[in-house]
Amino acid sequence: MLQTNSSLLDFGEIKEGVPLKGSFKVLNTYPQEIEVSRITSSCGCTLIKSETKVLGQNESLDVKFELNTKNRKGDVIKTIHIRYVLNGREEVFSQKFKVKVIA
Repeated sequence: MLQTNSSLLDFGEIKEGVPLKGSFKVLNTYPQEIEVSRITSSCGCTLIKSETKVLGQNESLDVKFELNTKNRKGDVIKTIHIRYVLNGREEVFSQKFKVKVIA
């Protein structure tokens, strides 16, 4: 399976209009390699800045993203979806993150 440090990553507070540039590591704990085929976000306000690649057992991928905070206020929760191929089947791992946007 794929693992991260938390089911919900908290990036604290950021001022409205300032892009949140974040990242997190995803670890492949399967006994075989997997192919990360696509990384997407739950909305167009989050830009993914990571490449797809093949991950061997116990290898990690650094997923980088940028959230546009313009016209957002309060708690913002978004999801990044990591699609990967395991034994010929596409699987999806989802990671949520949050940030509090302040004026």
